Amino acid sequence: MNTFFKTTPHLPYLFILSLFTLVLSGCSTLVNKESKQLIQQTPEQRISSLQQLQHWKIIGKIGYIEKKTRNSATLNWQVNEKNKTQQLNLTTYLGINVLQLDS
Repeated sequence: MNTFFKTTPHLPYLFILSLFTLVLSGCSTLVNKESKQLIQQTPEQRISSLQQLQHWKIIGKIGYIEKKTRNSATLNWQVNEKNKTQQLNLTTYLGINVLQLDS
């Protein structure tokens, strides 16, 4: 058996990599109990919990398509009800600020 590892020195590393991949894929299938609980709320309960939010943030990408042009921007929108402030930033894929609104 010792000669087998001498002829294939990469085999232990391949085994460790396979085991690591298996562990990572197993962790990705775990269900978040909190998100499952939100799905089971009635519409009234959901509205009530959303109205209690004082601070929230949206980060994402938006885009629009016209006949001859396509454009997209990165969206970063933060609202803080406690301080009564909002901040909206739109940037291009190069990081150039297209829009910045503060209130």
